[in-house]
Amino acid sequence: MTNVPLKAVIQWAYHMQAIQVSGPGWLESDRFDINAKSSGPVPTERLRQMTQTLLAERFKLTFHKETKEMPAYVVTVAKGGHKLKQSEGEGEIDLKPAANRAAANFTHVTLAQLAEMISSPLQAVVVDQTGLKGYWDFTLDMSSFMMTQPTGMEDAIGMIIQAVNEQLGIKIDQKKMPAEVLIVDHAERVPVEN
Repeated sequence: MTNVPLKAVIQWAYHMQAIQVSGPGWLESDRFDINAKSSGPVPTERLRQMTQTLLAERFKLTFHKETKEMPAYVVTVAKGGHKLKQSEGEGEIDLKPAANRAAANFTHVTLAQLAEMISSPLQAVVVDQTGLKGYWDFTLDMSSFMMTQPTGMEDAIGMIIQAVNEQLGIKIDQKKMPAEVLIVDHAERVPVEN
């Protein structure tokens, strides 16, 4: 990981969305390079566990978890059905810009990963309730929405929800629901050296 805020590392290690991690402001402003090497290929869940150990040992990270009522978005399949294509073969998630700058091609993505990706722009917890398992390929093109300049965050969120609904056949509804929150009690700003 290069030039990443500690909050992003914590989010990834504990499989949390940005809104679910809170702590001192420097968790988002200070940046770190983390170089680690395994002896061979390691599954993602094992990498998350190894990162948790690194956070505890090097940053002396301590935290507690709470459940809070929060704004959330629930992702379901739209009435007409989804428009995703089942991925062929194996591989890691891949995201590449498309020909026009407002579109991106997504390959080998789970719906849980899609929920994680859209949680940041939606500024809320996103819960996958589609029931769709496996890996999917799709293109998301925001160019038709760029004609209308968003006047604020609400407009931008509306555009994302509309694009995902129309292009992917995935419905996103807002509601309040209980969600787990990780609250950082302590972390060292200067990590322990190797």
